[in-house]
Amino acid sequence: MTAWFTVTARALQPVSIGKTNAKAYLTRTEPLITGATLRGALAAWWLRRKDQDATFRELFDGEVRFGPLIRDDCLLENLSVTACKYHQGDRHPRYFDRAFHTGAQPVCGGLPEPLKGRIIARTGSSADLTMNTSTAINPSTGTALDAALYSRESNAKGAMFTGSIVGDASLVAELPTTERLTFGGRAGVQGAAEVTITVRPSPTVPDGRAVVRSLSPIILVDDAGRPSLDLKSALARHGVLAERVFAGRVTTEGAGGWHAASGLPKPTDLAVARGSVAVLTGDRVAVTKLLDHGVGIRRAEGFGFLELVESAWAVDTAVTPKHQSAAGGLDQWQAKLRKVALNAEQTRWLANQLREVGEGQHAEVNERLKRPGVPATLTESQRQAAENILVNGPQQHRTALARDLERGL
Repeated sequence: MTAWFTVTARALQPVSIGKTNAKAYLTRTEPLITGATLRGALAAWWLRRKDQDATFRELFDGEVRFGPLIRDDCLLENLSVTACKYHQGDRHPRYFDRAFHTGAQPVCGGLPEPLKGRIIARTGSSADLTMNTSTAINPSTGTALDAALYSRESNAKGAMFTGSIVGDASLVAELPTTERLTFGGRAGVQGAAEVTITVRPSPTVPDGRAVVRSLSPIILVDDAGRPSLDLKSALARHGVLAERVFAGRVTTEGAGGWHAASGLPKPTDLAVARGSVAVLTGDRVAVTKLLDHGVGIRRAEGFGFLELVESAWAVDTAVTPKHQSAAGGLDQWQAKLRKVALNAEQTRWLANQLREVGEGQHAEVNERLKRPGVPATLTESQRQAAENILVNGPQQHRTALARDLERGL
C-alpha cells in the first residue's frame, strides 16, 4: 500500500549540495537537499548496517520515491506565476498565478515577468548561504599551495529542511525514524543532519479540477525512448487530462549524478525545470495515482516528484517555524547524561572530551572513540551515547556539562 511520509532534516553542520555548474574555484549550492542526495544518504546508512539484499534493491531501485527537502524559510517559485517587474504601491498584487486566475495581469509598466522556478526566501527570512574559502596545503612545506584556493557555499548549521518520501509503507518502515545522516560535499567536516521520518496523510485530490507542480526536474521520453519536453502528453499517458500546462523552462542542472557502484558519472539528461505547473481535470483516482507514482523516468532518484497545489502562489508569507531548530536546553542534555552509566574513569574521559572537542566535529569524535585506553572500555550503548553528546551537545552548554560530569551530576 502506497503511503506518504514527511522527512525533516536539522543541519548539525553546514550543508552544501554542490551544483553541477561550479565555476572555477567556487562551488555553489541551493537551500535544498535533492531527492537523489536523500536517497544516497539513506542507502549509505543501510549498507553500514545491513546487506545489499532484495529488500535494499526494492527500496532504493524500485517504486519508492525520495522527494527534495526544501528549507523551511524558503519556497519554490511556480512557473505559472508572473510578476509585475516594476511594481509600485498596493494598487494591485505583484504576483499573478495563471493556474488560479484568468485574464490579463495588471502591471505598473512594461510586461509581466515570468518566474523562473528558483528557491527564494520567504518574507521575513534572509535564508542566507554562507561562504567558506580554503586552500590546499603543500605537504612538504606545510604552507598554502599556490593557485589552490577554493570556496564552497553552504546552508548554515541549524537550517531546517522538509520534504517527502512516497512508497510502500512496509518498505519505508525499514528506514530509521530518527537518524544522523551526512549530505553533500566535505563530509568530514560538513553535511551532518538529524533526519526524522514520520507518516503523514496522503494528499486529498479535489473533484473536477486539481493543480499540481513539480518539486524536482522532470525527465521525459517519448514512446520511442527519445528525449521529450512534452509534459502534457506525458500526463495523458498517466490517464489525466491537462487543461493548461506551464512548463516553459528546460534544464540540465541536477539531471546528472554519480553512480557510486561503478565510480562513474551518470548521463546528464534534458529535463523540464522544477516549478512546472499543470491544471488537471478528470478522474481524481488517476490524479491520486499520478501523485503517488510521479511522472517521467528516473523517479527513484527523485526526478518527476509532484505535489498538489491548493492555492495561488504568494511570497508574502511570513516564516512560521515548523520545528524547534535549537539543539535543546541544558536540562535536556543533563538528563541525557544521567542515562549513561559510566564508571569514574569513563566519566573523567567524557568530561575532558567535552572541553576539547567542539560541537559538530563528527570526524574528530569518531577518531577519538577509536583510540585505545578508556574508549576501548565503552560498551556499544555507552559509545553511541557518548558520540551523540560529543557531536551534538550545544557549544554553549559543553563546559557546564563537563563540570556536571565531574561533580557526579
